[in-house]
Amino acid sequence: MKLVAVAGLVAATLVPVAAHAQGLEEEVPPLPPPAVTVTVPVPPCRLSEHAGFEDADARTAGALVCAAIAHEGPPAAARYRVSLGKLGRILILSVAEEGASIDSTLDSREMRLQGIEEVEVAAPRIAASIVHHIPLVDTEKVDNLVGGETRTPRSRSGKVHFALGLAGVEPPLDQGISPAPGIILDVHYETPDQRLELGGSFRGGGGSASSSAPQIGFAIFSLGGRYYISDSDFSPYVGAGLSWEFLSLTLPEDFSGNNSGLGAYADVGVEILRTHHAHLALGARLDVPFFALNSNESEAFPVSGGSAPRLPSPYYYAPLSLELRLTF
Repeated sequence: MKLVAVAGLVAATLVPVAAHAQGLEEEVPPLPPPAVTVTVPVPPCRLSEHAGFEDADARTAGALVCAAIAHEGPPAAARYRVSLGKLGRILILSVAEEGASIDSTLDSREMRLQGIEEVEVAAPRIAASIVHHIPLVDTEKVDNLVGGETRTPRSRSGKVHFALGLAGVEPPLDQGISPAPGIILDVHYETPDQRLELGGSFRGGGGSASSSAPQIGFAIFSLGGRYYISDSDFSPYVGAGLSWEFLSLTLPEDFSGNNSGLGAYADVGVEILRTHHAHLALGARLDVPFFALNSNESEAFPVSGGSAPRLPSPYYYAPLSLELRLTF
């Protein structure tokens, strides 16, 4: 009897425990199904940054460029990124070939346009350049230039200067050193770096220091240039050019004549105050005419039965002059 009583007590204890465990098992919710990984394919050509542009305009511009890239037949695995940017009123169209990771760059091209409307012309060029890896300049044609390619390049402007001066023309070296006075009128173009002058000048004058001194007359038109050794306030210079010259020369009891024609010249000197509006130059110039002076007089020489006139031999004269010139 005791054994039956113990068995009944154990059974009474285990039945509620089993029932409670069964209830707990029924209350546990089922595990959620595993998440499905969705892979979003990256398009072979996409529009990227386009801040400052209307979305509709940017999407159209990107579509034009991507269509042009597709027309060029890019590699199957290649991906391209189109970007639009602004620099003031200039539109910057950029296309980059991406690498293995998104937003990386293997190669890129960039064009500057005057407006978004020029994307229609620029798209085929930038597409051909990026797909075939050729320079943008190789895609230029007479009818597809855009933006900065048609801009007139700016150039530094030089200055036009006028000059007035005094000249003293020396007689032949064996006839003394009394110069004949004259004036200088000069106009020239000066390059922006102030190292080169190109222009023309007139020199004219004449006279003599005394009745026993040589008398000189001259009128010289010349075209040429000067090069300044330095761009500082003080600079030596050298110059040369061509000229048309009229020269007359009277040597007491020796020669009197004149002539005109072409010649050349060379000059050297120094110029100061070059950083100021007015420049002062001191120099020397040698004119080399391509002709000799013809005598105005004849002389007699004995012949059988009397005498006959004879013209003296031509006299070659290359005038050397000193000058003081003020340029403003």
